[in-house]
Amino acid sequence: MRRKGELSPARVDREYPHQVAIETSALRGADGYLHAAFPSLAPRTRFVIDERDREYTILCFADPAEAETFRQRARGYMFDRRDMQNRHVWRRPKE
Repeated sequence: MRRKGELSPARVDREYPHQVAIETSALRGADGYLHAAFPSLAPRTRFVIDERDREYTILCFADPAEAETFRQRARGYMFDRRDMQNRHVWRRPKE
């Protein structure tokens, strides 16, 4: 369920198609920095779990260059919803 004015998951996918997955534990306390450093970052995040039960935060960007810069700095993974095994389990790309 979403609140009035909140972006739906479909709208996030449409307007912020460049998505990066990073382990949730690596993001603790970085919210204010992220929105200042990456202006095309969506105001909403989502969470998934990989096949090893590790939780990842999905950060969505409108600008592909910002997404790639963030991915490299944070050592994250590009995320594609087609890699989901079901609604909650993500098949993380091989390293």
